Amino acid sequence: MKYQYPENGMGLIMVNKEEHCKKIFSQIILILWGVVILFSFLFCLVHEPTVVRGESMQPTMNKEYYSNKSEEKYDIVLINYMNTTPVRGKMIVADYRDYSNRATRIVKRIIALEGDTIKIDWDSFNKKLNVRVKPAGEEGNINDEKFLLKEDYILKDETDPTKDASDCCNCANSFNNKAQSTFYNPDTKKTTTRWDRSTYVQNEDGSITINKGYFFYLGDNRGVSEDGSELGPVPTTIIQGTVVDIYPYDSFLNKVLRFFGYRAKQIYNN
Repeated sequence: MKYQYPENGMGLIMVNKEEHCKKIFSQIILILWGVVILFSFLFCLVHEPTVVRGESMQPTMNKEYYSNKSEEKYDIVLINYMNTTPVRGKMIVADYRDYSNRATRIVKRIIALEGDTIKIDWDSFNKKLNVRVKPAGEEGNINDEKFLLKEDYILKDETDPTKDASDCCNCANSFNNKAQSTFYNPDTKKTTTRWDRSTYVQNEDGSITINKGYFFYLGDNRGVSEDGSELGPVPTTIIQGTVVDIYPYDSFLNKVLRFFGYRAKQIYNN
């Protein structure tokens, strides 16, 4: 027990120290719960778990589906819809309606940004796709080793893990030979020009420089991905969000999210 003066200053009152500590502790717990609820609300406001279907981002996503295509074992990704800033190497979600009739939204990896110089070629001897990116403002020849991307995340040949998937040569051919094409979206009634190399700065070494306000993207499974090699650089305005985490099919969080119905929210990735 302890004594303290009441607020009116008249006399002394006895205070139970144990009860006083319990009251303070309960108030702290309430505050902590409030912080957790507020944080959870704000987190859910800008993040959304979404199932990504398709093979174009393997093996980074849907590795289980790749090993057993008879079962629909898809990963769930956590998307931050407040972060639409393009960053090299980051995976983004983009609005694809004006570029393809195969998908409305896609998940791809950003390879180059505006002002960057990019070159793609197929090494037929080593069976590797060489993607070179010289960031805007950097000096040097794009054929220098330092500009060759070290892409450990791309899909490898099943028979020889030291080689890229064999269809990757098509990615290089599309990038180097693509002429202008257009796509009409009947929903938005908009016609989009897709990938005309002549509208980009052509360099003697076979590279191009990305125009202002655009970025270049590829899928990790280069053999099947419909991406920048076919459709060219696209405007940054189509970026809807950034992938911040991946929950593999067999993971605990994937199972929990599927239990609560997040399988209904899907991206059909080409």
